[in-house]
Amino acid sequence: MTRMIRYELKKYVLTRGHILLLLILTAAMTGWLFWMEKICVFEKPMTQSFFAQLGQSFSGEDVQHLQSERNELEQELFETSENGARMQRQEELTKEGRYADTKIEDYGLLGDALDCIEAVEARNRNTELLAEAGNPAYVAEDNQVMANRRKLTAVAQNMPFAVFACIAVIVLLSASFSTEFEHRLYPVVCITQEGCWGVCRAKLLTGLLVALAGSLYFCGFYLLLEYVLVGMTLREWTLPLFLADGFELCASGTTMLDLLAGQLFAALLGSILLVFSLLLLSRWIRRGLYTLLAALGIFGLMFLPDLLYKQVYHNYAGNLKDWYLIPEPEFYRLIGLEKVLNPLSALQFQYYLEEPRYIRLFGASYPAYCGPVLASLTVIGLLGVLLFWEKKRGL
Repeated sequence: MTRMIRYELKKYVLTRGHILLLLILTAAMTGWLFWMEKICVFEKPMTQSFFAQLGQSFSGEDVQHLQSERNELEQELFETSENGARMQRQEELTKEGRYADTKIEDYGLLGDALDCIEAVEARNRNTELLAEAGNPAYVAEDNQVMANRRKLTAVAQNMPFAVFACIAVIVLLSASFSTEFEHRLYPVVCITQEGCWGVCRAKLLTGLLVALAGSLYFCGFYLLLEYVLVGMTLREWTLPLFLADGFELCASGTTMLDLLAGQLFAALLGSILLVFSLLLLSRWIRRGLYTLLAALGIFGLMFLPDLLYKQVYHNYAGNLKDWYLIPEPEFYRLIGLEKVLNPLSALQFQYYLEEPRYIRLFGASYPAYCGPVLASLTVIGLLGVLLFWEKKRGL
C-alpha cells in the first residue's frame, strides 16, 4: 500500500504544474493578507514600541496617566473656533512625539490604549452581570490586559488559510481517477496484484494525506505571515478573544488561539470532505479538467452564502438595502439555516465564536458548530459508501 501511495503522489499530485499552482496559491494568500492588514503592517514598528512601553497590564494610575496625556495632546493639537468648529493646529501636528515620530501619531496611539482599557472594563462589567443572571457561557472576569486591539481585530477577522487549503485539495486531486480513464489504463490497474479495492484505498489514503499536509502547510504559513507582517507573537495568540472587534460577546475563557484551532479544525474537515467529493466526481466524470471545474463550482456555491453575509449584508447593510436580491430578513433566516446544514459553513469559524450560539438536538443544546460538523460527517459517510459501492459493482 505504501508503494501505491508513493505512485499516486508522483503520478498526479507532486507534478511540476501542481507545485507551481501551489506556489501561486501561497503567493495569493500572502498578497490578500497583506492587503487586508496593510495598515497594521505599516504601523508595526510604531505600535510594537508603544505597547511594549505600556506593558502587558494596566492599573488605575495608568488609566489616569494615559487620559491626562491624551487630554494635553488634544489641547495642543486642536482648537475651537468662535462658531464652535474644531480645527487642527497644523504647526503642532508634525512636531516630534514622545512615543512616535509625530504628535498626531502619539494622539492616535493613546486613543488605541484607552480604547483597549474601555473594552476591558466593559467586558468585566458585562460578564459579572451575565454570570449573576446564570448564563453558563460566562463567569465573572477580572481582566487587566493591555494589547493592540486593532492588530488582534485584523488577525481575527482575516484567517483565509482554510479556504486556500480547500482550493489546493481541489487542484491537486481533480485528476485522481481521471488520469487512468483518460489514458484507458483503469482496467489494467484494476487487474494488478492490489486489485480495485487496493487502488481505491490508495487513492483515498493519498487524498487524506494531501488534505492533512495542505491544511497544516497553509496554517503554518499563515502563522509565519502574521508574525512577519504584523508581529503576532505567541503571547498575543493567548490573549482573550473579546479584545478583537466583533467578538466582545464571546464566551468566557475564549482566546485568539481557540479561534485559530477552530479554523484549523474547519480546514481539516472541509479538506477531507472535498477529498471524498473529488474522488467520486473524478470517477464519475472521468475527465480531469471537467472534474476541476465541477468541484470549484460546487465549492463556490456552498461558500457563497458566507461571502454574501460578510461582504454585503454584514458590512454594507446600511448603504445597499435597495440593491439586495433577497430581502434582508429572509436572508438572515436563510443564513441561519445554512450555518446548520451546510458542511462548508464551518470554514468561516469566526461566526461561531463571536458569541455563544447553540442548536437544539434531541432535546439538548449543543454548540452551533456541531451542525456543520455533523453534516460534514454524514456527507463523508454517504460519499464513501457511494465510492466503494460503485467500485464493487465494477463501474
